[in-house]
Amino acid sequence: MAFPAQYFYSILEVAGRWGCTQTEVINYAMFDEINLVAGFSAVKFGTECAAGLMNVPGSEVRALFRPYGKGAKKIYVTQARQSPSEDWKTISEPARGVRCGGHHDHRP
Repeated sequence: MAFPAQYFYSILEVAGRWGCTQTEVINYAMFDEINLVAGFSAVKFGTECAAGLMNVPGSEVRALFRPYGKGAKKIYVTQARQSPSEDWKTISEPARGVRCGGHHDHRP
């Protein structure tokens, strides 16, 4: 039996496949060349609730992937969108956004 197709790759895997740095992968996301996707538990955008897979902006996670020195240990994602065709929405709950951080080889 064949394994199902892999739809998501970690930033570390993409960097290895493309022969570039993780920071370069994030830069592609910052300019909407690729989408960074993360799984969310329930969040609110104003009165609208959402959960599941959503796009996160590269500019918000870039601090985790600094090209020199240590990356941030944690950040808070304050925006997301449910599909690439939507506009970015501000996460209103949790109030600080969704905490992200720790390792460079995880999906934000």
